[in-house]
Amino acid sequence: MKYATLISVIALVVLVACSTGDEPNGSDTFTDAIVFGCGTQETEKVSTRAATPQNDVGIGSFRVWAYKNDGVGTTEDNFTSYQTVINGYRVWWETALSTSNKKYWEYVDGTSQTIKFWDPSAHAYRFMAIAPSTAVYAASISGDTDQSLNIRMPIDATNEADVPYYSKLWFSTGNIVDFPDKPFNSVVLMKFLKPIAYVRFMFTYDIHEDEEPPILSNKSFKPTDGGLIEQKGDVTISYPLTGTGNSQTLSVATTGLDGVTAFTQDYYVTPADAHACTYYTVLPAINQGSYTLKVSVNGEPKSLVVPEQYMDWLPGYEYTYVFEVRLDGSVAIDNVQSAFTGWVIHEGNRTVYNW
Repeated sequence: MKYATLISVIALVVLVACSTGDEPNGSDTFTDAIVFGCGTQETEKVSTRAATPQNDVGIGSFRVWAYKNDGVGTTEDNFTSYQTVINGYRVWWETALSTSNKKYWEYVDGTSQTIKFWDPSAHAYRFMAIAPSTAVYAASISGDTDQSLNIRMPIDATNEADVPYYSKLWFSTGNIVDFPDKPFNSVVLMKFLKPIAYVRFMFTYDIHEDEEPPILSNKSFKPTDGGLIEQKGDVTISYPLTGTGNSQTLSVATTGLDGVTAFTQDYYVTPADAHACTYYTVLPAINQGSYTLKVSVNGEPKSLVVPEQYMDWLPGYEYTYVFEVRLDGSVAIDNVQSAFTGWVIHEGNRTVYNW
C-alpha cells in the first residue's frame, strides 16, 4: 500500500553515558545515566562512544520530557509530588568526533542540557516525547489536583510528511514484577506515532463471473449531519504526571472550516487491485456521528447509513469500509475489514468492526 513503508514503527535511540569524572556531585547514589533505546533491538545501555544503530527512520531530532514522583498518597500506588527531570530536551542525530563512530544520538548541550541520572529513591518515572524537535508545539502544565503535561500541536493531515510524531507514555514504578521490561536504570524505549488516521471506502460486487458489473456513479461517503471531515486542527496529547495513570490521551480541536465535505474516491475490490488502494488522511475522530453512503447503480440512486458506533477513528489506524453491490442492484454493508496499525511494536492486527 501507499503507506506501507511510511507508516512504520518509529523507535528512536538516544545513547548517553558517563565518562570519567561525570559522577553527579560526587554522589554514589545517582550513578546511572538516563539512556534511551531502540524498540526491539536495543536491550542494553550503550556508551556514546560505542557502535550505534543506524538512524534509518528519517527523523533527525526529537524533544523529550521526563518526570519523577517522589511521594505517594493515601494508597501505596497513588503517586504524588512530581518533579521535572528533563524539560523538553532537544535530542539530535549528529556526527561524532571519532572516526570509528561517525554518528550518534546526543542530548548533552553545555550547561542547558546536561546528562541526567536515575534517582533510585523515586516512586515512579514518566517519559514522553515529540518528533522532530523543530515541530511547532506549545507545552503546558495544567490542573492543581490532576497534574498533566499537555503538548498541543497544529496538524494538517493533508500534508502528511510534515505531521509530527508523538510518543506513548513510558511509565514505570521500577517494580520488576509489574514492569519487567521497564526497570529503573534500564533503557527507556520511546514509541512514536502520528496523530492522524487513514480512511477509505470500497465496493465489491455480488455477481457471477460471466456477468458485467453494474455502473457506479455519483459516489460519496460523508457525515450524515452534513458536517466536514476534519483534516486540520490542533491536537493535544495529555500525559498524567501524578496518580496511577500510565497512558496518554488525545483530544482534537478544529475550526470547522478545514476539511472535505465527502469522500468521493472509491475503489472496486478485485484480487488484482485490493492492495493498490490509497487512503484519505484525516484527524482522529471519536463519537463523530453516522456516515451516509450515496451511489447511483446503473443510474438509480441508492443510499445507506453507517451507524455512528462504527465511525470512531483512532490515531495510527487504517479503516476500510466495504460496500457490496448485489445482483438486484441494492447496496449493502457486507463487512468492514480489520482496522490495523503498523506503527506500534507488538500490537499486531486489531479487528475493530464486525457486521
